[in-house]
Amino acid sequence: MISVLRQEWKARKHIIALASAALFVFAAIGMPLGVLGADSESRLPFYGVFVALLVISVLLTVGCVFFLPLLRGAGNIGNDLLGDRGYLLLSLPKKPAVLFAGKMIIGLAEFLIYAVPVFFYLSFSMPLAAVMLNTASETYAEMIQKTYYTAFVEQLNVTISVFFTAITFFIFAQTAVNLVVVLYRSFIRTRKAPFLMILFTFIAVFIPMKTGAYLADFVMPLFGTEFMPDILILLLIFTGCFLVFSVLYFFITILLFERKVEI
Repeated sequence: MISVLRQEWKARKHIIALASAALFVFAAIGMPLGVLGADSESRLPFYGVFVALLVISVLLTVGCVFFLPLLRGAGNIGNDLLGDRGYLLLSLPKKPAVLFAGKMIIGLAEFLIYAVPVFFYLSFSMPLAAVMLNTASETYAEMIQKTYYTAFVEQLNVTISVFFTAITFFIFAQTAVNLVVVLYRSFIRTRKAPFLMILFTFIAVFIPMKTGAYLADFVMPLFGTEFMPDILILLLIFTGCFLVFSVLYFFITILLFERKVEI
């Protein structure tokens, strides 16, 4: 496992550094321009452009945090299996479970490397957007203080729950994507069937989401809000669903890879 982690990190570290620099550039462009346009009493000539750039920078950073490590990161075995060098994946002297787990750990690490600084960027951007759109009753500095006080003092348990739910959802997303790739490679020989890939992905995500919804409908009436806030119950239910289906999808992926995949 250590050798797999070392090799995957070596292969991804330059891309991670480049993507992190790009995220920093988005933040560096969006924040100063947003601050320039935040003064509602003296609108600048291109105020609309400032708002648009702030929104674009936020969307780009949030999108990159999730989709970049998920679709192009080390944890997506489709980058190797569906490529011209797919045969190398089958010839490696490592058990598939160890190889896939190592790749997914590096993929998760890449997600966290992007997510932590972007969280702080968003914590400054979202109050700024409220000021720029004249929906805030407080100053920008007061909103920043209130945001951090709420997240890390008043609602610390919710913040921690959201953090772990995000991690488990990303792990689940990795296992779902890898299951779809291996399932596709096991039974379909052509490399050009994007509709089937999308359909398989939808089904793989829909099943645990629907399961979590059914469990929430059953469990939540059993507990009152005095026991635990509804949001925490929901987060715990879906975190559990994501973990269970992650393990299930991972073992199905390994089984199919060992018995059905041929290059």
